[in-house]
Amino acid sequence: MENKTKASGKSQHGDAVKAAMLSALVIPGAGQLLNRQWGKGFGIMLLFLVTSLAVLVPITLAMLGYYLNIASGNVDNAAQALQGLRGEWIHIVVLVIVSIAVYVYSIVDAYRYKVRNTINLEKCDE
Repeated sequence: MENKTKASGKSQHGDAVKAAMLSALVIPGAGQLLNRQWGKGFGIMLLFLVTSLAVLVPITLAMLGYYLNIASGNVDNAAQALQGLRGEWIHIVVLVIVSIAVYVYSIVDAYRYKVRNTINLEKCDE
């Protein structure tokens, strides 16, 4: 009986780590999908992608405009290409914080859900 408990404890930890690692290394929400939390998984993925793209698109466009102007010799216009980011910095900071929060939440939630779910299943088996 004791060996079964140790084996299930290792399996429980391994499955929970796998769920957390999917959310950490693949995309936030992947661990929830592994845990069969379909709505939460796709919701986290969507929220992460939207916030991340909302940060990356303006920065990418500003940098592209900057480098295109530098390449064509318009140094004055290059500086103006970056001015758009100046007024948007607070929005970008907030979106970065939200993206990081979603990322961390998805890892912690995937791990905790798998641990809780496994413990509940073991209690039902007893």
